Order: sequence, then C-alpha cells, then structure tokens
Amino acid sequence: MLKALPRWWRMKRRARRKAVLSTLRFAPIFVLLVGLGVWAISERAPSQIHRSDITCAYPQQNQQGAKRNSGPLLTCKQTDSGPPEYDAYRQAKQGNPQAFLPAARHWLADTTGNPVSLFTLVLAISTIGLWFSTRGLMRGGERQNAWAARQTEIIFQQKELSRLQFFAAHRPQITVHAVEFISVPSGDGDGRNTIGASILCFNTGTGSVNVAEARGDILVTRAISVDVQRRLVATFEDVEIGVKMRFSIVSDRTLNDLPGGTAVYCVGTIAYSDATDARRETGFCFVLQGRMGARPHWTSAESPEHEYSY
Repeated sequence: MLKALPRWWRMKRRARRKAVLSTLRFAPIFVLLVGLGVWAISERAPSQIHRSDITCAYPQQNQQGAKRNSGPLLTCKQTDSGPPEYDAYRQAKQGNPQAFLPAARHWLADTTGNPVSLFTLVLAISTIGLWFSTRGLMRGGERQNAWAARQTEIIFQQKELSRLQFFAAHRPQITVHAVEFISVPSGDGDGRNTIGASILCFNTGTGSVNVAEARGDILVTRAISVDVQRRLVATFEDVEIGVKMRFSIVSDRTLNDLPGGTAVYCVGTIAYSDATDARRETGFCFVLQGRMGARPHWTSAESPEHEYSY
C-alpha cells in the first residue's frame, strides 16, 4: 500500500496539472470580460439635471383665429431630442464611426447597472459558451469514434493476418507415396486383363485438405503432352493430416496388344484446396517397366514437366 501512494500522488498531480492547463485556456476570455466590466463601470455618470432648449412662437393661424377678448396663443416646443447621454446612440445611428465606442460603453454600463439586463447578458454569454463546449464535445466524440473504428479495423487486419500466417505455416501437402501395377479384367468375358495402376497418397503437410480431385490416364505413346487436363477418377473430402488416399487408374489396353516402339505412361494430377480455398496441385508421371516376360511394375518417368508439387 505504501508503494502505491507515490503512484497515486503522481496521478493526482497530473490530474491537477491538466485541470490547471484547461483553466488557463479560458483565462484570456475571463480577463477580457473583467476588463469590459471595469471599463463600463468607470464611465462618468451623466448629470441628473437636463436642460432642454425650448423655442416659443406665435403661429400666424393663431393670430388670425384669436378672439377679440383673448390674447394670441403661444406655441412652444423642445428643440433637442433627449438627454445628452444618448447623444452617442444618435450619432452612431447617423453613421458617425467615432460614436460607436462611446455608445457601446454606455450600453454596457447600463446593462451592468440593471440586474435583469445583467442576468440576460450573462445568460447569453453562457449559452454561447455552452454551444462552443457542446461543439467541442461533439467533435471530440467524432474523433474518438473515428479512432475506435480505425482501431477495430487494425485489430481485424491483425486477426486476418494471423489467420493467413497460420494457414501459410500449416498448409497441406499431398505426396504420392507408391504406385502398384494391377491387372483388371476387361469384363468382356474374353479372359483378358487390362493395364491398371493403384496409386497411394498421403497428406504429409501440416494442414487439412477440404477437397481433393485426382485425375489421370494411362497412355500408350512416344511422348506425353504437357498441361492437358485428364479425366476425373476420384474425389476426396476433408483429408486430415496423415490420412492416406488411394485411387486406381485403369486402361482399356492389355500387355499383349501394345505396339512396338512405344511406352506406357500413367500420368495425372491431384488438385486440392486448403482452409483458405488456395488451390494447390501435385503432379505424377510413371512409366511401365517389365513388359516382356518380367514382372511389370511402374517407375518414375523422371519428367519435371509432369512430376511437381505446388
């Protein structure tokens, strides 16, 4: 607990410093308002005695319409328009720029001297300050929302990057482990056995396979074409790590009806996708050995164009 006291004291000191700095932001406005109040109060008080110039005259119509037994009527009127303290208002209204400052000073002095006017002025200033504060809070909230949205986007991108890194480090890998020569009856009842291959594969990678498609053909030719889509022979789904796959490719040719000068190839591909739907492919190519008398078997054709893993 004693160790936590200095930390608490530093936090309180930072809070007080922040409060003082926030208060100093409004110090110029406070000084300006106090100065205006002192400037208005120090205005010279106007005289309570007001002398107006009065002009009297005998109108012509009154002299003509006067009765014989009564004297003429005297008409008098005031020549000035009011107290002298309102001269600044009158001159400012007439467009005299030098009268604006005295008029404002008199208005401020009159306002501070009247409680109702003073309360109205304070209320107006408070309303303006409240508007500025609300506007600042609104802009601060908008900036905070934008920052929160940006942080959410960054977190989402980090999660997506982590997911992609995981899948990149845990990708499946289908490897052709072995191929076996098989003889398959032709089914015609003639006792002939056609050439076939049984291929054994394993998922030797660190990730599972969603879907795998095995395609292949057994060709009797002198050369194999490149980038040719073979027929579909098998489909596998949800191949976990270490799980084996086995499929067979069967031809309609037998060992006895092969033309001379040709070779028998078992060629194909295994296309598969991982959890990110990234397509990968493994190619294989085998050539048949032992056609004449010896036990037939498949060996690698040593063809980089057909044996690959991407």
